[in-house]
Amino acid sequence: MTIIKRITKGSAVIFVAIVITAILEYAYQVSMAHFLSPNTFGVLSVALSIFWVSTTILTSGVKISMAKFIAEDTNEERVSSYLLNGILFNLKRGKY
Repeated sequence: MTIIKRITKGSAVIFVAIVITAILEYAYQVSMAHFLSPNTFGVLSVALSIFWVSTTILTSGVKISMAKFIAEDTNEERVSSYLLNGILFNLKRGKY
């Protein structure tokens, strides 16, 4: 598989994942607005906003660092380790 095909396939997968995530997030927001009182929904919205801002700040350098280490390293075993650790770190922070 050529590099262009791999990039295209990877981009398509990421695009589909982003669309599905947006749809699920919208459904979640609508359902929470329906089931919660206005005050409780406001508290939830503020809590989620604080969570997402802090998560973005805490993980801002992870993607850049992973890209740098993977691009520089030729050892396949260490590259797999970088990827696994990055995925686990982001899952732990609730980013995926």
